[in-house]
Amino acid sequence: MTPIFLDTVGILALLEPSDQWHKSAVKALSTTQMMSRTFTTTSLIFLECGNAVARKPYRARVAEMMREFRTDGTLIIP
Repeated sequence: MTPIFLDTVGILALLEPSDQWHKSAVKALSTTQMMSRTFTTTSLIFLECGNAVARKPYRARVAEMMREFRTDGTLIIP
């Protein structure tokens, strides 16, 4: 099955409870997990996310997610 591309807006919406798209992102994540779909993204997306959350308490989560994608083989490094 083709993986779903996860972009910056999606990652930030999942991480930030006050984001206007947070509830929709959490619901979409739950739905895709129930369908056993996988995600893919690029290292550039994670760099952009890291920049966006540089002063947030959950900034380490972005680096952790990048490691998880790399370990799973779903990280695209252009």
